[in-house]
Amino acid sequence: EDGTVVSSLLVDGGYVNQYPIEVLKEHGAGVVVCIKACPDYSPVNTDYGDVVRGGLIWLRRTFCCRRRSAEAVVDPPTQAEIQERLMFLVENMKESETSRSDLMLYPEIQNYGLLDFAKYEEIADVGYREALPRLKEFLARD
Repeated sequence: EDGTVVSSLLVDGGYVNQYPIEVLKEHGAGVVVCIKACPDYSPVNTDYGDVVRGGLIWLRRTFCCRRRSAEAVVDPPTQAEIQERLMFLVENMKESETSRSDLMLYPEIQNYGLLDFAKYEEIADVGYREALPRLKEFLARD
């Protein structure tokens, strides 16, 4: 009303703190169990040349069109691939969540993508099969 610009930036907590272990402990959590639900990324291939032509890349990805040549053509990463990697960048720069949590679970989810929402029951089953024996082992230690 008075011409003052008021703005804020809201960011998904996953971008800022994938494993809020310290926050949980500050609020009284005695035991913290972390589940690594992100893939281990290989380095991004940057052998796609000095110039990126979006139209040609779209044609190749959409219609599987490729020139016949002796050398393989490598496409740059998609926007979704870049965004997924950026989401985990902040966490990878911190001290390892393994040393900060009491129990770390690593379900075999490398065959699932970030947006595989339709497979949630299958993914939950994978997590359950990973967690049950590990939790039994963890509880037997105490």
